[in-house]
Amino acid sequence: MAADWDDVRQRLLDRVFYSFDERDVEASQDLHADGYLDSLAVLVTLGVLEEEVGEGVAVEEAKVSDTASMAALKNLYLRLCDRVTSAE
Repeated sequence: MAADWDDVRQRLLDRVFYSFDERDVEASQDLHADGYLDSLAVLVTLGVLEEEVGEGVAVEEAKVSDTASMAALKNLYLRLCDRVTSAE
């Protein structure tokens, strides 16, 4: 069973956004334009999600817009969890 979003969110903050203020990351509506995510950080972000949903799942499913904000990442994660659960 996949971890709940709060656990995954904390892992993202610890592994990807560790050098930024959590409130600023949460408030950002465009993590890319605001300088919180670059291409390498996107890969790490998708890797964190894949720890829960399976290898390759996030990379295949995600669109750029899915990494625009923490809310978008949450929606992506929940969508991936639903996809994996439906496949079982």
